[in-house]
Amino acid sequence: ALIQEIVPDEAALRSLTQSWFQFSTMYQVLKEVARSQCTVIITSDHGSILSSRPTEIYGARDLGRNARFISGEKITCDERHAVFLSDPAVFKLPQSAPGEVMAIAKENYYFKSPDKFENYSRNYHNAFHYGGISLDEMIVPLAIMTPK
Repeated sequence: ALIQEIVPDEAALRSLTQSWFQFSTMYQVLKEVARSQCTVIITSDHGSILSSRPTEIYGARDLGRNARFISGEKITCDERHAVFLSDPAVFKLPQSAPGEVMAIAKENYYFKSPDKFENYSRNYHNAFHYGGISLDEMIVPLAIMTPK
């Protein structure tokens, strides 16, 4: 709740991140490496997206910590907002039980349970998440820095 109060939108997050970075140890290390004439490559295993549109998911016992993908035996939601995988193993995704299906949120949607609307709205609305299907999440961030 504190982070969402400090960073209510994407512009505020970028500003806070820039301010943090300018005074961070990481920035000092990068400046020192640049003086050594070394090339630095920085990347991540995924991006993230500001999730601002809820979509109800039915049949999920617990949404867990990620509101962008859900697996279970009898889950359903609006297919305009998610991709359903009837056999996640075909896509090399884990399947903990036979008959388990997976729903992956599209665009900037996040899943919410119909009986816990307030809880999910408070914790997931306008927050950055990963694990869904959007360009922001699937394009791997990469920076190659060479000294001047």
